[in-house]
Amino acid sequence: METLSQGWRMVACVCIALLAMPLCFSAGILAVPVIRSDLGGGAMELAWITNGYILMVSCTMLAAGTFADGVGRKKTFLVGLVGFTVISALLACAQSAMALSVLRTIQGPFGAALLAAGSAMLASSFRAEAKKQALSWIGTSFGVGLALGPPVSGLLIDAFGWRSIFFLSALLGLIALVIGRGALKESKDPESKRIDWGGIITICASLILMTWAVLQAPATGWTSISTLGFLTGAVVCLVIFVRGQRRQVRPVLDLSLFRYPAFLAVQALPLATTCCYVVLLLILPIRLVAIEEVSPAGTGLIMFSLSLPLMIFPTIAVRLARHFSPAAISGFGLMIASIGLVLLSLRQSGDMSGLIISLLIIGIGTGLPWGLMDALSVSVVPSSRAGMASGVFNTIRLASESVGLALAGSILALLIGFQLPSLGTAAFELAQGNIGEVATTGQLSHSLVYGAYVSAFETLMQGLAAITAVFAVLVMVFLGRPHAEVSCRTM
Repeated sequence: METLSQGWRMVACVCIALLAMPLCFSAGILAVPVIRSDLGGGAMELAWITNGYILMVSCTMLAAGTFADGVGRKKTFLVGLVGFTVISALLACAQSAMALSVLRTIQGPFGAALLAAGSAMLASSFRAEAKKQALSWIGTSFGVGLALGPPVSGLLIDAFGWRSIFFLSALLGLIALVIGRGALKESKDPESKRIDWGGIITICASLILMTWAVLQAPATGWTSISTLGFLTGAVVCLVIFVRGQRRQVRPVLDLSLFRYPAFLAVQALPLATTCCYVVLLLILPIRLVAIEEVSPAGTGLIMFSLSLPLMIFPTIAVRLARHFSPAAISGFGLMIASIGLVLLSLRQSGDMSGLIISLLIIGIGTGLPWGLMDALSVSVVPSSRAGMASGVFNTIRLASESVGLALAGSILALLIGFQLPSLGTAAFELAQGNIGEVATTGQLSHSLVYGAYVSAFETLMQGLAAITAVFAVLVMVFLGRPHAEVSCRTM
């Protein structure tokens, strides 16, 4: 065990590597409209540039954690870092949208290895107080990456083109490798047994089939044989996974944790923040760049107003928790975010001051539960189950983000289709921001197509606001139930 001053190079290596993950995620979203104009590509290929990455991170997170415990956390982290860095460099040199989508999908498991093994490596390398400080830097790195990703990416795209954002990720990976050379410590779980490949494969298959069904539904129809087939396959794989986990001595996912009401309430927090925050990271840049023709740099600065509060209000939430219950703080924050979404739906195109105000409100509301939910995920269950509880929580958070991003784009396309039924499958192209080609192909006026998009966007924001408000009530009711917390402490 080391002190923080002795192991600063290890902490710096992990944090710089993990900083590249949210940067790469948010940068990829902002670059999609520019990539379309440069490389072309269909709506599915362009959507997969974002969805493929986050989906594979969520699918392989449990496998990466299990692999790191059994094979070695340092080895797993280095494999993840080298793979992430190399693929970032390849992304910068890609010559087609299809190549980008394939490479982003391959990059996902390496990102999962970085996060799972990096966190575990730091947790096993430091004493109690130093461990808390080291792990807190991981959260800070993610917050900084999410906040700075849009403005930095926008400036780079305007100055050097979209390829520069992936070169930046590769550069951060190289810096992390140099800093970490000779400083990383190997560790394993001495009680780790064989990897439950059956459980890993079935949960990955379920998420992939679900996301693919949601993405291709606007093109084939929600009641088409292919969509229903993918959805059925996802459900079957999920059932097989659940049944298999009940028979495992050391399951990938401990389902018994879900009998704690407070733990169930905590799982609602990442679902809510996906609705009120994560979805906007995908939908809003497409609208600003492709529909309202705001420059990438301008869009990045506007998106900064959404993410900036997440660098400030999680700390405020922790301080407020000394005087108010986590249920009240989290529920109040989600209510604020819901109000911000309503204001966003009412905002007129071109009203940038109104846009920034609504994004700040959403960011402030999201920042309050964001600062508490990681700690809550392990504090509402017995301490002996904390590790598994954290793994379950992170898996649900990442899975909700991957499916939520795909679902938001598909619902937006569906709403556009309601406005202009004549568009057919081109509604998904419009949802991805391809307004000029859709208007020309459909022989429709630009203003008519534009109006359909704006109306669908407003309806989507109002729907997300309603869902966020429902989650706020559920969190305040179930997370605040005294008997749930007592049962967790006494077991």
